[in-house]
Amino acid sequence: MTSDGGNSSQGIVFGYAPCTPFTITRYSWPDTGSGSGAASVIVTGDTPPYTYLWTPGGKTTDTIKNLSTGNYACTITDNKGCLDSVIIPVQSIAGIASISNKEQISIYPNPSNGIFQLEIKNYESGINNTVEIYNVLGEKVYSQFLIRNSSFLINLSSQPNGVYLYRVTTETGDLVGEGKIVKQ
Repeated sequence: MTSDGGNSSQGIVFGYAPCTPFTITRYSWPDTGSGSGAASVIVTGDTPPYTYLWTPGGKTTDTIKNLSTGNYACTITDNKGCLDSVIIPVQSIAGIASISNKEQISIYPNPSNGIFQLEIKNYESGINNTVEIYNVLGEKVYSQFLIRNSSFLINLSSQPNGVYLYRVTTETGDLVGEGKIVKQ
């Protein structure tokens, strides 16, 4: 409160509405290996309407679709400017039968003892790639950013024997190829 000012010079009373926590319910649908995952939030509390901003992607709706496996962050802002954020993981349930290779990748020997040689055929155009390897539960067990490499050694010797799924994408997120490898 001020001692003077206002319409009758009697002072001004100030007030503010502090931010209160949102209640955020998170949902996700798994990726089947073809960028078919989704993530969604339902928000209650504080002062609607709410705005949404997803990272990566910059989408501004409460639900985003056509997602690959990974983590997606949503920042929610209410009508007063209060904000909160959540991270929603999108898992993979890609089965071995749903995996294809676009003739861009060679991995050998396969099966192996955990040491694999990866060759990518798009390196000549100056494209950087990322290789990710997942176990059959959809958990990422290996990730490597490859800068214009045509050949790369992958070491999964610390992982248990079994079937693994690999995915190679360009730095812009385009799928180069995917498939399975077996560690014996």
